[in-house]
Amino acid sequence: MIASQDLLSRLDIIQNNACRVVLCKNRYTNAQSMLSELKLPHLYARRRFHLACTMYKTINGHIKSVEFGLLFELIDETRDRITRANTSGNLVITRYRTSFGAKCIQVYGPMCWNELPLVLKLAKSLGIFRTTYMNQYPI
Repeated sequence: MIASQDLLSRLDIIQNNACRVVLCKNRYTNAQSMLSELKLPHLYARRRFHLACTMYKTINGHIKSVEFGLLFELIDETRDRITRANTSGNLVITRYRTSFGAKCIQVYGPMCWNELPLVLKLAKSLGIFRTTYMNQYPI
């Protein structure tokens, strides 16, 4: 997820230009209408979906997080008292000092995970997680 806004915006421009070539549209055509006509998701939505899937796989043991250096803690493992936060399946967000650190998966991953509804966090399998995500956040 570590990429500068400049690189991400360039990638969006390349996708929009490719849509224009495929649909034979001029340069003034709205990008969102072209994406919907081709039934393509916006790149930001795709990145969020893949990050959420990676977080689900890591938390549920489908990916060995130690191999990638991804160590995430649930809030209930770090607190002694029972609160609403530790019953919702939220993760502890690692502190960061720079904007580069904010884009790191150890920070951005738990932020993305904590924004998800509890229904998604408690999904029994990856397939159920994906279909529920697609229903709640259509890409």
